[in-house]
Amino acid sequence: MPLTLASFAGGGQQNGPFATVVSAAQNVASGNSIVVGGRWLTTACTDNAGNTYIPLGHLVGNPVSNAGEGFDYWYCNNCIGNAALVVTLTFNSNHAQSLDTYTSIAVWNISGGPLILDQYLMSTGNSGSTLTFGPFAPRYPNSIICLTAIATSNLATFSANAPLTQDGGTSLGGVQIASASHLISSTIAGAQPLVMNASVSGTWEIGGPIFGAGPIPLPTKKRIERFGAAQFTGREYAYYITLERLL
Repeated sequence: MPLTLASFAGGGQQNGPFATVVSAAQNVASGNSIVVGGRWLTTACTDNAGNTYIPLGHLVGNPVSNAGEGFDYWYCNNCIGNAALVVTLTFNSNHAQSLDTYTSIAVWNISGGPLILDQYLMSTGNSGSTLTFGPFAPRYPNSIICLTAIATSNLATFSANAPLTQDGGTSLGGVQIASASHLISSTIAGAQPLVMNASVSGTWEIGGPIFGAGPIPLPTKKRIERFGAAQFTGREYAYYITLERLL
């Protein structure tokens, strides 16, 4: 089945420092995939359903600016469901920027998986308010990209240009330094840039993973053949029977 965004939950805090950041609750069905993006370095990703998350590593663009905090991403396939799933990211206490005044978390609940990591990309800029990601070319005909964007201005709000779909409004949990968006792709033809806009010019970063899903399996046939001989009213004859059915 094609990949579908079943729901999204963001979260964020201001006036830190903080040791963790927690998402809003969302209804997640068992067997779905969960993708989690957070601002800066994290050491653990947990939830209230007991799922195990795989770390994808740290994306950082410009390390000398506030936007150089970058993102951490985690994901889980074939998850344990929960009617009010809450995800928690724990920050790396050895890095001062991990305990920043502003935090954010983005959680995508995706059906149609399991997800296969395709690419992990980031774009950066030093001026202007147009945040451009890509162009990119997914290698799977059925794919999803989960993007997080941040800007150096703490009061920046965000908007996404088509074909991106913005998730969670113009910011994450009211923290107007980060925003999330996604794109589901059903074709690998042609690379295209993805654009978001910030209300205030400044240094920015936008990035995230691209996941693919395997092709939809076609039904297969099972062929049953029978050969034999029989006798009816004193006469012998041979027979051949073929049966086919879809599995």
